[in-house]
Amino acid sequence: MPTHRARTAPRRTRQPVDRRIGVDHRVPHPAHLLPAPHAYRHRARRPRAPRAGTALRRGSRQLHGQGRRRPPAERVPAGRSGHRPVRGSDGVARHHRLLGRQRLPGPRIRALRRDGLLPRLRGVPGRRQEAAVSCVPFFEVRRLHALDDVQGEIDAAVLRATRSGWYTLGPELDAFEAEFAAYCENAHCVGTGNGLSALELALRAHGVGPGDDVLVPSHTFIATWLAVSATGARPVPVEPAEDGFLLDTEQLGSAVTARTRAVIPVHLYGHPVDLDAVGRFAARHGLAVVEDAAQAHGARHRGRRVGSGNAVAFSFYPGKNLGALGDGGAVVTDDPALADRLRLHRNYGAQQGYDHRMQGTNSRLDEVQAAALRVKLRHLDDWNARRDRVASRYTAALAGVPGIVTPDVAPWAEHAWHQYVVRITDRDAVQARLSAAGVETRVHYPVAVHRTPAYAEEGFGADGGLPRAERLAAEVLSLPVGPYLSDEAVDTVTEALGAVLAPSS
Repeated sequence: MPTHRARTAPRRTRQPVDRRIGVDHRVPHPAHLLPAPHAYRHRARRPRAPRAGTALRRGSRQLHGQGRRRPPAERVPAGRSGHRPVRGSDGVARHHRLLGRQRLPGPRIRALRRDGLLPRLRGVPGRRQEAAVSCVPFFEVRRLHALDDVQGEIDAAVLRATRSGWYTLGPELDAFEAEFAAYCENAHCVGTGNGLSALELALRAHGVGPGDDVLVPSHTFIATWLAVSATGARPVPVEPAEDGFLLDTEQLGSAVTARTRAVIPVHLYGHPVDLDAVGRFAARHGLAVVEDAAQAHGARHRGRRVGSGNAVAFSFYPGKNLGALGDGGAVVTDDPALADRLRLHRNYGAQQGYDHRMQGTNSRLDEVQAAALRVKLRHLDDWNARRDRVASRYTAALAGVPGIVTPDVAPWAEHAWHQYVVRITDRDAVQARLSAAGVETRVHYPVAVHRTPAYAEEGFGADGGLPRAERLAAEVLSLPVGPYLSDEAVDTVTEALGAVLAPSS
């Protein structure tokens, strides 16, 4: 075998291509910037003799499966580089967003921030030091649990409950019912599966059923009406006061009929209804009063805690002032006989075992939810105080802003501030602009209950008889009011709202 390589013709020397961008920052031809294999026209080369040992090496590679020839690359027409944008399937960024360092035409990093593809880059200034949009979420349960390490307490309580061997109607529920009844300054608490069920069972325990009428607010969450319908009774709407959100007690008399069996005052958004006025009306007509306190945990009415009445239904949905880790509810009462009937209703009509004394249902607050609620109940007053500070800051900052009506608080009431609800004429447009500014809001509630498909066939308000509820549905807007909100976050909301509502020059 020869000991030297065959001599070949000298190869033509190719000058290196300077692929750097010049000082004038002009973008060179793409072919010089991002060369790709086989991107240029192929030039004819002089033939040369094969090197010694090439066949042996080729055979060796074939033994290891490495000698396959690659398919010919796609020919790219002259004047085109052959490179392509990065696609989503490549596992990085999205489409053609990786052009920032190459000075190629494209949206660069600004589009990444604007589209929210990389949230952590929102605070990174761009080439022109553009301002980053700050975001104020409407409500986040995990941020609430982060206060004072409440999450750690909840974790320990849940673990204790799951290891106890009790999962329904156990010691955690017994303890929570006793603690929540005491918090509400009442004697009895009966846990239920959710707030809607709590309302329904309270009505059934009072004997409400088919053929009865129940007075309900026209402006409320639909659950108030659904609870009445679930018993077979008919909800009869009563309008809110002209300048507020709550049931107008002056209109109760015009709505009562011979079939009216009960009235449901709703402590909407956390502000208590005038229970003294409702109580006098109910006593005069022999009606049961079932309070809907789903949004009023911790509120007070003339010094008395909401929940100190005869039948008060609560919801423990996670977003409530006192929220569980899922659905949950309860009825608080001062009547031991009513409490016994509620316990039968929630457990298949049985006090225990298979002793079924009535046609009940299955609606029980489980042990895990009760354990978590016991932890959060200890922090409720502090959280409500923080909500009150947030609400006070809103009211002070928005006092001089035109086009907005802030909520009032009755001098005899202690608001729980489940929601901070303002009224704005051009609500939908304002909400859209706030969203663009990074401020999340909600509407409670965008459609009056009598206008929903669920109750459209009932004919309520067909002659224009419920204008206040419909006007509120078009104007109400809820601002973030979580107890974890900082003063800076509240100021962000009020400044954004002021900018949106400022009269154009």
